[in-house]
Amino acid sequence: MDEPAETISGDFPTAEHLRKHALIRSGFHDKRSLVASSKAEALRLAAFVEPMDEYAIVTILGSMVEVYTAKSNRTGRWSAASFRRARLRCWSGLAR
Repeated sequence: MDEPAETISGDFPTAEHLRKHALIRSGFHDKRSLVASSKAEALRLAAFVEPMDEYAIVTILGSMVEVYTAKSNRTGRWSAASFRRARLRCWSGLAR
């Protein structure tokens, strides 16, 4: 994926952070749901899980923790058409 020409904001300290965030938000992600016994336990679980992948997006819904990680778009893992589709969806999502 090409890097944007403009400076990356404080939300994305590197181009890799922006790229993986865009992949996740565009639907090119793996999702894991973890159910805790309470909302307080979900908060502790999310705090434990979050540092495991600096690019992951971790959300809490009641007592459930959802962890989204970007799918790898390394050459050879996706077809050329899938790669183009992902790139277009990511860039159009960032433009909104």
